[in-house]
Amino acid sequence: MDTALQWLHVTALLIALTVTSIIFIRGITLVLRGQHHSVRFGMELLAGFGLLYYSLPHLFGYVDFNNYSMPVARVIAFFWWISLAYTLNAILERFVWEGKLTDDGLRRIPKLLTDLISLLVYAIAIMIVMHYVYEEPITAILASSGAIAFVVGLAAQPTIQEIFAGISLNLTKALKIGDFVEVDSVYGEVWEINWRSVSLKSPNTGSLHIFPNSIIAKKMILNFSEPNALFKYWVTFHVEYSSSPEQAIQAIEEELQHTRYICRDPKPDFNILGFSQLGMEIRLRFWFEGDDPWWPAQNEACMAIWSGLRKKGIRLAIARFKLSTGDEFDVNPWINEQAAIPDKSCPDSLANHPLFKDVSEDTITKLAKIAKRLDYTPPDCVFDVNNVGSHIYFVVEGDFSGYRILDDGREVPVITYSKGHLFGLEPLLSNKLMPFKVQADTYGILYHLDLSLITELLNTEGFESRLSEHLNKEQETIAANLERYFQNTKNASKLAHHAILNLHLREHVEDIFAKPTLHRLIHLFSPRSKEKDLLNAMMAASALIANSRGNIDDIEIEYLRKNLGSLELFRHIESTDAISYFRQLAEQLKDGNKEAVLNKLKAISDEPKLKQLVIGIAHGMISLHREVLPEEEDALHEVATAMKITTSLEELVTEIKNTL
Repeated sequence: MDTALQWLHVTALLIALTVTSIIFIRGITLVLRGQHHSVRFGMELLAGFGLLYYSLPHLFGYVDFNNYSMPVARVIAFFWWISLAYTLNAILERFVWEGKLTDDGLRRIPKLLTDLISLLVYAIAIMIVMHYVYEEPITAILASSGAIAFVVGLAAQPTIQEIFAGISLNLTKALKIGDFVEVDSVYGEVWEINWRSVSLKSPNTGSLHIFPNSIIAKKMILNFSEPNALFKYWVTFHVEYSSSPEQAIQAIEEELQHTRYICRDPKPDFNILGFSQLGMEIRLRFWFEGDDPWWPAQNEACMAIWSGLRKKGIRLAIARFKLSTGDEFDVNPWINEQAAIPDKSCPDSLANHPLFKDVSEDTITKLAKIAKRLDYTPPDCVFDVNNVGSHIYFVVEGDFSGYRILDDGREVPVITYSKGHLFGLEPLLSNKLMPFKVQADTYGILYHLDLSLITELLNTEGFESRLSEHLNKEQETIAANLERYFQNTKNASKLAHHAILNLHLREHVEDIFAKPTLHRLIHLFSPRSKEKDLLNAMMAASALIANSRGNIDDIEIEYLRKNLGSLELFRHIESTDAISYFRQLAEQLKDGNKEAVLNKLKAISDEPKLKQLVIGIAHGMISLHREVLPEEEDALHEVATAMKITTSLEELVTEIKNTL
């Protein structure tokens, strides 16, 4: 009977404490809907209840309320332990769930797991109160809880294993979203990393391969994206023993000088592997940037081998007696002059071009008779920059691109020639070197027309004016494409500088907030802190730029959430506070209170690292929409002026490097 009453007493107390805890936590939640810092608020509760616990007994002794001293002390102790549980949960939420274990501001740990851990913390706090404060035996409850936990843990063992393996992967950063890896002979892009599994997207099939975290943790991972983004691959081939391997390598190297996907620095290299029944075995090794050009780069390598050897008359070794193949050089126009003779349609094709519309039939026939019909395969180069040949070129089939070579060596595509186009005409009028080079984009066929014969046509009535008009239109096209290229390059450069800026800003964050744990906890009590100043200034700058465009929108909200997450600022400031404050400042600007918003920026004008972080975020804000309005640029200038900092991305990157 006594045992039953004791159990009843313990259960009633447990229910009472649980209900009280729910009411207490609900009250705290309502209070925290303001601008309160959860960790700071929890520590304030601990300090307040601790002070009450040690001071009230003395106070009750003075007023002769000793009979109430013990019950009140127990209640205060209860609230102190619940406050401790709340503070521990706030620290986990702030620095672990939404801090260390986030990816670009996105929470990766499932809410079910964090809620279970939160429930466990509060349960332990209540157990401690019952045993040490109210001196109630909890052995039976602990035994029952242990048995239940054992059964649940056993049943959920696979799930728990995946969760902890996922936490381990997040902490080690062995994989990142976007990396190209090979796991268990499966190649793909890391598409998603969550609490249960890792998904790899195959670039070949577009399908997802999903690996449980525990499997990934046990496997050897080949990460193609580390330590840099350059990928390396190779192709092997054989040449016949009648050929010089050195000449074969030189021929292929000439073709590889004009590649678009294969890197020229580091340049491709060759390795003679040895001798086989087919012939000399050679391996070509090459580099390319990232996974996207993998197949085009491999295609380009194979075509360069085929085309380079074909032009020099070097045979790829094959088992000819088994395949019963004929002599492929019989139809190779680069080796056999008969194969280079144009077909009967050549005169008609030339006569249909506007440049030759008034040229006599005899002249057209003469042009066609001495023309050569040659084929090209990417990355074949028709002629290089500053090359003066003895021909002009008529496109019979395929596409060819003209590239202007800039002073820094960049090759800019400025014009495309397709079926029926003529090119290489500049020397006819200017007698100057060719200002660009032309390459094959696809397999194509060109008529090589004799330049000296066409020069004689300049004396024909109307030919020179038609030629001049043709070249002027071509120059207009080239100029327009160059201008478009420079504009695109400017935009790309801005994005690249912004990416570099973000990288350095992330280092700034680590440097600014790199403090011992105890120092950081004490720092939370400071009414004025770097975290607060930084939050105020960032949201002020963002609000000024967003307001200059009009009402704030979801794109701007998402940018702030993602970018602050990628800079790992959510480990130091709360995401909900940041977005809420951004909205408040935007409303202040609508009400005409701009000076108060600018004061938030002026407050950090003497803090180089803080204002560099702020201007970096501001630069991203004006790049969110397709068109940058003059009002946005004015707002950015206003932000920079208030903080006394440059708006130039290039100067900003240099300045940040100097302060690291």
